[in-house]
Amino acid sequence: MSPATMQQVVRFVKLSSLFAGRANDELKTYRTQRTKVAEALPSLVDRLIQQGQLTEGQRKEALAVLQDPQQMLGLLEQATTKLAAAEKSLAEGRLNSGVPVPPERSVKRASDDGARGGFVGRRAPLGARESDRIFHEMVNQ
Repeated sequence: MSPATMQQVVRFVKLSSLFAGRANDELKTYRTQRTKVAEALPSLVDRLIQQGQLTEGQRKEALAVLQDPQQMLGLLEQATTKLAAAEKSLAEGRLNSGVPVPPERSVKRASDDGARGGFVGRRAPLGARESDRIFHEMVNQ
């Protein structure tokens, strides 16, 4: 082998060793991060269950989703979108639950008995209500 070829082989071995060392360092960092995440996830899921964000039946699925970085980022994006919408609604002075109220439930009927109109305090003629009739029957006996 010529000296130039020997130098190229030595250079190749040095570069290969350098790249292998960097790859090993990255792998160690990745494994350390995965271990920390795996240790933190159960307490996070427990807290979500205690706060009512998850049910006990969703524990396994939540752990699986939270261990996958792509799915976790999707959840984070959804949560920040919903949070921004809620903050906007609060800033505008209304809290929108997203459920429209049917028209029959949006009419006040508590004081509307038909005989007196539809507002509190309106005078009715004596004896016009059913309660007046019952009262007079009891008094006149």
